[in-house]
Formats: sequence, structure tokens, C-alpha cells
Amino acid sequence: MMARLELLGGFSLSSQAQTVVVPAKKNRALLGILALAPHCEVTRDRLAALLWSDRGEEQAKNSLRQALVTLRKDFVALDADLLVSKGDRLALDRHLVTVDVVKFLGASASIDPTELRLAAELYKGPFLDGLSALDNAFEDWLRDARADLNARAIKVFSALAKSVAGLEGIAIAERLIALEPLREASHIALMEAHISLGQAALAIKQYETYKLFLKRELGAEPTEELEKLRRSLDGASERHFKGEATSSDKPVIAVLPFANMSGDKEQQYFSDGITEDIITELSRFRSLYVIARNSSFQYREKAVDVRRVASELAAEYVVEGSIRKFGNRLRITAQLIDASTGNHLWSERYDRDIDALFELQDELTRTIVATLTGRVEDAEISAAVRKHTGSLAAYDKVLRGIEHIRGWGTDENRLGWELFEAAIALDPHCALAHAYRSLSLLLEHDFENAPQTIKDEAIDGALTAVRLDAGGAQRPSGTKYYPTR
Repeated sequence: MMARLELLGGFSLSSQAQTVVVPAKKNRALLGILALAPHCEVTRDRLAALLWSDRGEEQAKNSLRQALVTLRKDFVALDADLLVSKGDRLALDRHLVTVDVVKFLGASASIDPTELRLAAELYKGPFLDGLSALDNAFEDWLRDARADLNARAIKVFSALAKSVAGLEGIAIAERLIALEPLREASHIALMEAHISLGQAALAIKQYETYKLFLKRELGAEPTEELEKLRRSLDGASERHFKGEATSSDKPVIAVLPFANMSGDKEQQYFSDGITEDIITELSRFRSLYVIARNSSFQYREKAVDVRRVASELAAEYVVEGSIRKFGNRLRITAQLIDASTGNHLWSERYDRDIDALFELQDELTRTIVATLTGRVEDAEISAAVRKHTGSLAAYDKVLRGIEHIRGWGTDENRLGWELFEAAIALDPHCALAHAYRSLSLLLEHDFENAPQTIKDEAIDGALTAVRLDAGGAQRPSGTKYYPTR
């Protein structure tokens, strides 16, 4: 059974069966040094000098011997010794362990887009992230190693940015900016990705953000290349705003996160969940283009000017509102705003028993769509609005589960999975519960690295969700309904 050593973005050693704890920092550092060495081999003298440079030669060697004894005890859980002695050299046994940084180095040297995507997927963060304050010699070595790997990652993402477009292009460019925030070419890549999707307003916003950042950090101004790109966008956002740049007459609508007025921050999941449900329901109508959740949720818990937000998102209409949950009662206020004038086209307050939540969501969706289009067929509305099975308890657990799996941590994801399981037990016909349970299974087992049995179980759950809610299987490309990480 192969062990897996992950050093990019932190430290993790595991087998298919379990995670192995390596508590000693210097032992984790030792494995990192071996992983980056040619053929994963290093002399004992080199290891001692890097990790115990403040000690005499003999004392450093003794410390190394003690560290190896401890490390091999950690390996007992794997039923294998991952270290091989080759005379005065130590090596990782490549027949027993795979190393993410070794795979990354190989894939990053390729020009094949498939290999580059693999390298991008492997680079989850700085090498041995969080490991520091061990030894001056090691700190110097670690700084150089991180810088080299970061530079390779920038080359990988830069190459990908030139060969992809759309939402993938935006994701790649955002990773580039995270790697080196002051690098102008990364911001240009993100602007161009937004432009390719017709998001001139977002491209302009990115330019303004970078310009301010550059001024604050370096006291510098953007280059002529970036200024030229910015000038090319003059009028583009306004043309889109007026509908002149779109190929259809679909109104563009942004649903801002509904404010949680319950006085309890732990109820935020409820407000977010209902907002996302409204976004998802509106996205089912072919007569509307709905701004993606990722874009509109950047304004959560912020005081916003609706007209400015609409300009930044290139939206013609904005929905905003609030939710207050008290006991078994629910109050939802909502309003629809014409972004070009700032005028309220419609507003309403609903005081209902919480058991009527699903009917209220359907009513909100119908009203917004009818107000926008004026000619939406009743039959189309009825077909597009999701039919809930009526279990509020199950729905509440789904919303709580979604909030947990956005937390990234293994424990958080497991809590989410348990909530989806509980929701299915309460309501076996809840499509969302089946869909998110499948997603949490893949998250738990690292997606493509999941055992085939887990993949099969996740696929079965996803297909069950589609059968239960066939209308939800096809969503417009402008919307997303999955956890953002």
C-alpha cells in the first residue's frame, strides 16, 4: 500500500487507511529536505548540518540518529519504513511513498496542458507552509526552496492563463495574483479573463484595485501596457449596462445577500441559504441572466450603494432584502431596484409561519420574474420553480451542512456529511441533500484520489439528486451552486 506525502500547502502523511502524525517539526523538515533532493537522497552530514547547525559535528549526528529512530516509530502505523539507507546517504523509498512536490516538479517542467493542470492542482500553497523557527541553516534553505517552487508555480499558472478562457481563466488568474500580488502580468490576465466573459465592469474594478495596491505598496503607477488595456474598456461597461453589448434581450439581475436581522450570527447560514436558493431559482428562467453567487456575495455584510454595485457587476436590476427569524415566525423583506435609476420597482414584507418558507420562496421568485419580464408564461413559471417536498427540518440541516463544508477542514466536512445524512433520513426525496452528500464524500477523499467505491457512491447520490429534481440538472452557465473554496 502506497503512502502519500504532501508538502505543498502544509504537511500531511497518510495511507489509504489512515493519517500518520509526525509531531516533531524537525522530522517533518527532514522529510521535506529528502523530498526536494535529487532522487530524494541526501547525505547524513548534509541533513545534520541543515537541522542542527548550532551544535558540534558529533552532537549533530547523534541528534540525527535520535530523530530517525523517532521517525521510524511514526512510520509503524504504515507498516512500512519509508527511509532507505545507502551508505552515508538517506533516501525516501519511492516504491513505498508518493510525494506531491516531486510530482509537481515533473509536471511543471512540461508544456502539455494536461500536465500543467496537474501541476496547478498539486500546488496548494507554499512548501512546508507553517513550518519555521527551527534552525538558521534550515530557514535559509527553506526560504530558497519556497522561492524556487513559487517561481515554478507562477510559470505554470502563466502558461495556463494563455491557453484557457472563461471561468477557468478567472480562477487561474486569481491564483496567479495570490502567488505574487504585485506582479502586473497576473492582474492583466485576470482583466482579460473578465473581458472574455463580457465583464467589462469587473475588469475595470480589477484595474482600480491593482492601481491602489501598487501605489500603496511601491508608490508606483501601472505600466503603459496596463493603461492601454484600461483605456480599451472605456465605454464598454456603460454599453453593457444599457444592453448594447449583449447578444440577447435578457435582463441581467444580481441578488445581493439578504441581511441577517435575527441578532444571532449563527443564523447567518439561514439567510445565506435562502439567498442562494433565490439565485438558483431565478437562474432556471431562460428569460433572465443571473449574476453568479460568487460575484454577488462579495458584498455580504457591507454597506453598499446599489447603483455602484450594479455598475461593478454590470447588472441592470438588483434584489436586496433582509431576513428575521424569531421563534416559529419568519419575516422577509425584499425589494427589486432598477439600477439605472435607483428606483424601487417593487418591495414587499412577508410575515409568515416558518412552515410556509418554501411557498414564500416560490412567491418571491414568481414576483421578481413577473416584474422584470412582464410576459413570462405562467406555465414556464410553474415548470421552473422547484417543488419542495415540504420538510423544513431537512432543509435546515442541508443549509447547516453547506455552511460546514465551506469550512475546508476535514472535521468541518464530516459534520456537513452527517447533516446531509440526517436530512436524507428526514426526507429521502430532498434532492439537495443527496447532491451535497455526494460532494462531501468527494471532499472527504480528495476528489480524484478517492477510492473507486467512494466515487461510485458519490455518482449514485448525484444521479439520485438529478432524478429527484430533474430541472436542477441544467443551470445557466452564468450561475454556480456549489461551495466556494
